Amino acid sequence: MMTNKKNNFAAVREKGRNYFLYLTAAAALIIRGLAFLNSDDFHGIAAGKVIEALNLIKHPDSLYSWIVPAHGPVHIYMLAVAIEIFRSPLFAAKLVSLLMGVLFFIPYYRTLRFCFDEDTAVLSLLIAVFFPLHIIYSVLSTAETSFLTFLFCGLFFFLKSGKESGNRSLVWAGVFLGLASMCRFEGGIFIILLSLFLIKTPKKSAVFFCTASILPALWLFFNQILFGDCLYFLHASDTVVKYEYSFLHAYGLNNTFLTRFFYWPLSFAHYFGAFLFMLGAAGLIFYGSKKQYRFISGLFIFVLVIFVLKTLREELALQYRYGISLAMLFIPFAAMICRDIIGKFRHPDYRRTALFALL
Repeated sequence: MMTNKKNNFAAVREKGRNYFLYLTAAAALIIRGLAFLNSDDFHGIAAGKVIEALNLIKHPDSLYSWIVPAHGPVHIYMLAVAIEIFRSPLFAAKLVSLLMGVLFFIPYYRTLRFCFDEDTAVLSLLIAVFFPLHIIYSVLSTAETSFLTFLFCGLFFFLKSGKESGNRSLVWAGVFLGLASMCRFEGGIFIILLSLFLIKTPKKSAVFFCTASILPALWLFFNQILFGDCLYFLHASDTVVKYEYSFLHAYGLNNTFLTRFFYWPLSFAHYFGAFLFMLGAAGLIFYGSKKQYRFISGLFIFVLVIFVLKTLREELALQYRYGISLAMLFIPFAAMICRDIIGKFRHPDYRRTALFALL
């Protein structure tokens, strides 16, 4: 009798969780759909991406149309395909961001289920759905949502490979991480770090690194062919970034060492507000060193350190959108503290009230 009750409770809980996930997915689509219908594409980089995609369509025979050094190529290729299908540059370009922005929640949720418990994954998903920066870049034709979707697809398959004897999931992880790195160049940081996670299994590390490096290697090769410098894409980006810093200096803005040092750590307060920022910081302190959470915390801390060092050297511009992947890695640590707060209430009605209060 007790077993039947437990099974019934588990079935009801599973059904309720599925309904909640469907409602969350619907909320993500509705919020971003409304933003899509009530926004234009007035953004310098977004406009530049559309122009580059149109140039590729107009001159597909020119290698210069395929290799735009300052921007990752995969997103531009996606825009070109979408524009060819819909024949409306602004609509099609924004639609790519919208679709990738909504699709992102599938690998994000599944990745967090691997690393954390079910409740943390669900709460993280809920926070991410209402994350303003993600909503904004779901309706602008920049590479952020495409990058995040490919990144977390790669992370999901990378984690899945740990439970398999073969290398199939590891190859898929490499493919998706390669695509991510060709949407935004910081994807290469994740490739290097994930290869280090496999250092005790050299064959697996080699399989992953070689697969993930195919697209970046081609990118380096064509930069060498066109510009005589395989790292020309980095130099092109650095030129723009140094110009931005020069612009700030010329206007006398107080861009001190401390300002640059704390820019990214404090960006999470800007992203989420003081309350969730403090919860996330507490979650990192209390849970970040535990073995079962070390994968995400390790990724977060490693990439954060790279961002801070690049900013101190004035090689990374002070633009909040660059840290969107860091924000998504930060969310589950805030969600774990939320989970613990909600768990303090034994009665289901109180738990639901606490959940809505946190939301």
